[in-house]
Amino acid sequence: MSDGVPSPSPSAEDTQQLTVPQTPPPSPRRRMSGPTLLAFLAVGALMGTAAGVGFNHWWTARHASPEPSVETPIASLPSVPSPAPAMLFSTARSRPEATAEVLEAGAPLVYCFFSIPDEARGAEVSAWWLDAARDPVRASGEVTLDPGEALSGVVALRPPGAQEVFGPGIYEVALRIAGEPVAEGSFAMLKGAAELVTRPGGMDRYRPEVNNILVFTGEPGGAVRKPCVLPSGTSSVKATFAFAHALSGTAFTVQWLYEDGLIRQATTEVVIRAAEGQADAWFATKPRQALPPGKYAVLVSLGEGTPPLAQEPFWIGRQPRPDELRKTR
Repeated sequence: MSDGVPSPSPSAEDTQQLTVPQTPPPSPRRRMSGPTLLAFLAVGALMGTAAGVGFNHWWTARHASPEPSVETPIASLPSVPSPAPAMLFSTARSRPEATAEVLEAGAPLVYCFFSIPDEARGAEVSAWWLDAARDPVRASGEVTLDPGEALSGVVALRPPGAQEVFGPGIYEVALRIAGEPVAEGSFAMLKGAAELVTRPGGMDRYRPEVNNILVFTGEPGGAVRKPCVLPSGTSSVKATFAFAHALSGTAFTVQWLYEDGLIRQATTEVVIRAAEGQADAWFATKPRQALPPGKYAVLVSLGEGTPPLAQEPFWIGRQPRPDELRKTR
């Protein structure tokens, strides 16, 4: 991350041709690593050995009586991969073992600890913010190098743009040397991160409680009753639900079904700002037109593909059949 070119011997038909591998020119920026240099010297030594053997065979064929030759196989040299560049992020100025899943938003600095084994300590490192929607922007931050020959250290990153502190979101960073990218990393920040990653005491599995789902039309004055039957011509549906034991900063995923099939375009997320309270979600046709009659349902979960915390069926334009009511009990 060389092709052999046959080179003729200066002798005639009795001489032996040697295969001389060609090596590509060195990169204008990268220095040859220790393992690469050893491998290069080893290949040179093998080439010199092959040339000497070829000359010896030619001399023996012309000036000495033939003797049985014994070929000694040469074991291939094992390749030693270089360590990959590493980037770790923390809001504390101490190198972590790994970047936390989420960091606490509101910090004025985020420390980027890096190590780039293939670079010498004197290389000039710069950090850049990456954004898929725009060109990279150079980050503001002081670089401190660690002692030693390898290039490692820390960049004290300041928030991008005009922010005074790091707000919630995902941040991507690239490190460059002499204008060329050498490593990339990312970190996520969230308000209440410590609360999110701490499991409540005495609970093996944390699941918030969701109940009392109510479904009605999105129009003012829509009646709420169970089983919920909305009139024909309904174009928007709203659901409210109560929750408790939730973690602030997380989100509920609300999904809508029609005849047991997922209405994927209607899936929404409801961000939770408190441990308990009320939340709502809705969906509507656009442009406004009547939803088809049939059986619907709303599901509340912690994410797509996870078991629902609660669900509630409802019908539009028709009454539920007895077997449908039995399934919901």
